[in-house]
Amino acid sequence: MVKLFIYACVTIFTLSFIHSFSYFGHEIIVSIASKLLSQSAVSATKNLLPPKYSALKFAANWADSVKNSTEYSWTESLHYINTNDYAPYNCTENFVAVGSNVVSAVANYTNILNDPFKEHEIKSEALLLIIHLVADLHQPLHGNSQHDV
Repeated sequence: MVKLFIYACVTIFTLSFIHSFSYFGHEIIVSIASKLLSQSAVSATKNLLPPKYSALKFAANWADSVKNSTEYSWTESLHYINTNDYAPYNCTENFVAVGSNVVSAVANYTNILNDPFKEHEIKSEALLLIIHLVADLHQPLHGNSQHDV
């Protein structure tokens, strides 16, 4: 019984650590990236983000917080990409922005941000998604070969 209790505690601790790494991992990646932005980029992001996000890092997990909702369930496949190569032995993937994956999503939302005719709300949502998805690209297991899974 004691062994079962210890096993349960270790499992719960490990799962909560993994989940928190994802949350904090996104914030850390976005914090580092935000220090590399030009002043005009900082100004543009402040103008586009909702006021509750006083810093980019606070917007880092928005896409994960909405992907399970009915309204945003379509975004679930945008958080990763499965490739057709055998990494790390044979990395031959041509990352073309096609399909429903993180690479095509970043390209799509970048185009939305650059479109002068898009509404502010649409651009704001595109920025929230880009902030998260670029962080996803830097997380383990978000870009894998289909043969790894």
